[in-house]
Amino acid sequence: MSVRWRAEDQTHSFDRTANVHTMKQLSGEIKHAILLEYTPRTPGRSFAALATRHDIAGGGEVVRRWHLQWDGTAASLQHKGGAGRPRSLSKAEVSRHVRAPILAANRAHRAVHYTDLVPSIQQKTGKEVSLRSVQRYGKEELGARDKHSKKRTAHESQYVRTCMRRAAWLHVEHAADLCVQCRLSSVTRSPT
Repeated sequence: MSVRWRAEDQTHSFDRTANVHTMKQLSGEIKHAILLEYTPRTPGRSFAALATRHDIAGGGEVVRRWHLQWDGTAASLQHKGGAGRPRSLSKAEVSRHVRAPILAANRAHRAVHYTDLVPSIQQKTGKEVSLRSVQRYGKEELGARDKHSKKRTAHESQYVRTCMRRAAWLHVEHAADLCVQCRLSSVTRSPT
């Protein structure tokens, strides 16, 4: 799989890291209210039934874990800061060791494969990073996408540049015509 970095994705990539593909955290009060509905050995009030009814990702097993943690109060179910697995690479390391090679390869019109990036990342950082983590960093944080493209010949590239210049020239010429038309309309509409 090759990866393509898009410049327009760069502006928003770090702003959306907090809400892309993350499981929503329910508040302790909501978890408490769901657990109050639980009744053991009752078909419509089991962990699995509650998870289905309230659309909880992870199913009945998650609700069962909440029940084990629960002491009858909503405070016992609050998400604690720092909970969860820590990142394997910091944002600076992702930028330096994942983003930079993708950008360099895109400039050289070469395909980038995450499987080729993983060993160099592990060597440079000294950390054990999985292929899946690198793929997730590329997709979610950097906005890199798999894109198959065809390399253009020199003639095709020249044609595209010529077309772009012509379009820009026509735009400028059209804008000048509009300006003249506006002046004419203001002259003809003025009271005499």
